[in-house]
Amino acid sequence: MSQHPRILVFEPNPESRDMIEKVLGRHCDLYFGSHPLQIFDLLEVFEPDLLVLELELDGLDGFELISLVQAQPVWRGIPIMVFSTRSDAATQKQAYRMGAMHFQSKIGCQPSQLFKAATMFWRLAPDHAPYKQYPIDEIESRLDERIAAHEPNPVLSRMMAAQSMDPSKGLVPTERRMIATIGAAWPI
Repeated sequence: MSQHPRILVFEPNPESRDMIEKVLGRHCDLYFGSHPLQIFDLLEVFEPDLLVLELELDGLDGFELISLVQAQPVWRGIPIMVFSTRSDAATQKQAYRMGAMHFQSKIGCQPSQLFKAATMFWRLAPDHAPYKQYPIDEIESRLDERIAAHEPNPVLSRMMAAQSMDPSKGLVPTERRMIATIGAAWPI
């Protein structure tokens, strides 16, 4: 079983994915999420030590992902690094205010900057689960099994139950939007 840090990446740009792979791939187990709606399943099954995300994503944006991760106590301790083309001061302040621990602009970013930031932050990951439940080579099969069995993620199930009991209470707007988006994309 790999003892490398695990980094979960939400990055739609192929060039940026290649850069992340080249810079961090030899030192970490990387998993590139293909759609932000997978966030809960990937956090549970992949058990990342660091979450790296672009703000410009399809479905939910990076700010919404930060909000969703920070809203769940079990995942709140995972360091979040924003790696984005949006790098104005207001965007950076919002990311930090929402819970990101680092903001790295893609504009002018040298590979060594990305490596230093990732190294520093994956070391901050909580040690509550140094042993990973699933080996890296089983991640895809575990996710596929969950999808095939129509097995909802426990956190998502809780959010959906709260929404069905009283649509006006219990969920933050981002959680309500995620449920609406999932319902439109994958009717349950």
